[in-house]
Amino acid sequence: MDIIFLNGASSSGKSSIAKQLQMILGENYLHLGIDTFISIMPERCNRLTDTDVVAEGFYWVTQNLNGKQELRIQSGDYGKRVNHAYRTTVKHFADLGLRVIVDDVMDGRLEQRL
Repeated sequence: MDIIFLNGASSSGKSSIAKQLQMILGENYLHLGIDTFISIMPERCNRLTDTDVVAEGFYWVTQNLNGKQELRIQSGDYGKRVNHAYRTTVKHFADLGLRVIVDDVMDGRLEQRL
């Protein structure tokens, strides 16, 4: 199993890094990101341009953490199922012996355990 995991905020350059890694690494790597799965979801499921509007897919909420307001991504029921499909797809590729560069926005230790 050979997985390179890129984690970072939205628009932080993970996909660009993944494409560069594909060019310079000696072995073939597939680049699979959560954005690929979001792009195939019906647009009505996600609220990624608004904040604090609950959606069945993915949406942003404002949270006060240590006296500082931050945006955190949240998942509705459909978003949780899509996220699970994404992760099991990565695992399936790796189980088949395919090398994968994962491009994701994880929300802390809880998601790392999933």
